Amino acid sequence: MQTFDILSKKSITVDIKSRDRIGVIKELIYLLSEEKIIKDPFKVIRAILNREKKGTTGIGNGIAIPYARTNAVKEVVGAFGISKQGVEFYSLDGNPVHFIFLLLSPDNCEKQYLDVLSRITHLLKNKYFQEALMGARSAEEVLEIIDKEKDSYFKVNK
Repeated sequence: MQTFDILSKKSITVDIKSRDRIGVIKELIYLLSEEKIIKDPFKVIRAILNREKKGTTGIGNGIAIPYARTNAVKEVVGAFGISKQGVEFYSLDGNPVHFIFLLLSPDNCEKQYLDVLSRITHLLKNKYFQEALMGARSAEEVLEIIDKEKDSYFKVNK
């Protein structure tokens, strides 16, 4: 499994409507529940919010990666959203978040989960990658940008 293979057009939004952390999390979980990827959306929301109580997943540089392990999913799954206006996520640097990657994993997929988390963090911290994503007008464009970037990532990191 490669990092962004867990995304589909339906699990991406380029227009996050919510203006707060909890609303964004619910919005991304809704995308996954619409695709029938998660068994129990309420269980997932609780798992993510319990994780958020331990510390912010707003890692700085406009990025948040809310995540949780839950048996409400069968494999590592994710949803991605872009907020043009920015969202208060209690980020480590105090700045609004524009890129939110929600990551879920069952307990038995620790290696895949950590691998995806690491690669997401690396790619999203790239300023040029962020600029390209911010200009995306559709989920299809996001996937095209990701494909181009992941190709260069894997060439550099082989």
